[in-house]
Amino acid sequence: MPSSMMLVKIINNSDSGDLMEFQLNLSEIPLNLENSLECGQVFRWRRENSWWVAVIDNTVVKLKQEDNLLNVKSSSNNINEKFIRKYLRINDSLPDIFASINRDQVMATAITKLNGLRLINQSPWECLASFICATYKNIIAIKTMISNICCRFGKRIEFEGIIYYTFPEAEVVANADRQSLEDCGLGYRAKFLLETAKRISSREVVLENLESANYENVREILLGTTSNGKILPGVGPKVADCVMLFSLEKLDAFPIDVWIRRTIKKYYSHLFDNDSNHPISNWENNSIGSAEYTTISKTMRKYFGSYAGYAQEYLFHYVRESELVSFTSVSSKFS
Repeated sequence: MPSSMMLVKIINNSDSGDLMEFQLNLSEIPLNLENSLECGQVFRWRRENSWWVAVIDNTVVKLKQEDNLLNVKSSSNNINEKFIRKYLRINDSLPDIFASINRDQVMATAITKLNGLRLINQSPWECLASFICATYKNIIAIKTMISNICCRFGKRIEFEGIIYYTFPEAEVVANADRQSLEDCGLGYRAKFLLETAKRISSREVVLENLESANYENVREILLGTTSNGKILPGVGPKVADCVMLFSLEKLDAFPIDVWIRRTIKKYYSHLFDNDSNHPISNWENNSIGSAEYTTISKTMRKYFGSYAGYAQEYLFHYVRESELVSFTSVSSKFS
């Protein structure tokens, strides 16, 4: 834990366990809360006046950054300083990460503009389910789908006079009927989410156990197949990379979508000059084949190293912002 980050004060800690309010000192700890929550890696945070609000770990959490202070409110005292540090990856040393990924002028500019953007450490199941829903949808539509799923299948929580809903456990989704999921706006994704929820709830794949394995082994599991098809329906290379990056501690994962591929073509084409199978001139098709994805992924992971995932997130958000694309029309990482 960085020595400059400390608990400033506990404002309210209810013995009944139904309220926690405290402040954290972020002096010398770079954090841009808005960029971190709005860069397309999480979908449940929303603004309520000056606060950012979401339901995490079955608890309503409210965050507000004021200069070097991070104000935290929650509906349960299980959201404490340790939890917030882990969720916002406060222990990640951004100066060390920048020193590792700052290999060119594009990245240097992105770092300067977005300094303080951090990866979010999410629940593996919620992360997996969210990115299955995210395929070929813009961010507004993704948020709407996930909100519908929570309202339909989650648990109700009232906090400060407002009703919120938890993200449903895999077992709950596994027992849902497909039509109910389609009614939440999922369309063809309903089948994938339903089948994957069944595999997770039956523990055919235990996501939490994958955190300690290396990137290649986890990727193989997430993309595995059986005689009956994919082990986790709806999970392709892009979804797998995001689940690994945002919930399984694989900071070298480098999710690739059309946006990132365009960025690579514009700024990093020289990395592929010797690749006769995937010349940049042929990167016009909107779809990304498995072989092409693997080639791009390996090259970019090798280029940016062990923190390639941070590089990807800075590039994605920087390019999106610099090209002044409106938030409502921006596709997620899976368009």
